[in-house]
Amino acid sequence: MRTVRDVQAAWRRFRDLNAELVEAWERLWLLNHPWLEDYLHWTPEGDLHGEVTPGKGWRMPSVTRGGWCPGQARSGSTDQSPPPSPPSWGARKPS
Repeated sequence: MRTVRDVQAAWRRFRDLNAELVEAWERLWLLNHPWLEDYLHWTPEGDLHGEVTPGKGWRMPSVTRGGWCPGQARSGSTDQSPPPSPPSWGARKPS
């Protein structure tokens, strides 16, 4: 029988996996839309990147939720985190 802690742990793993997949999808989407890098956006370090002011009502992001910026990744900045590693499906910690 599953305990509440087991269910909570499973939910946390699912939530973490989902966050990694969303981050990876957003990075891929930004890499496939390089013109978005031209729009002004803040990096996690507090630098302003881009050259074009987004228009009124602009909702297309230039960075991921985690703050990843394709321009910094191309420039070789060491401050950027690497892309998330693939999930280890079904891997369990030894008990």
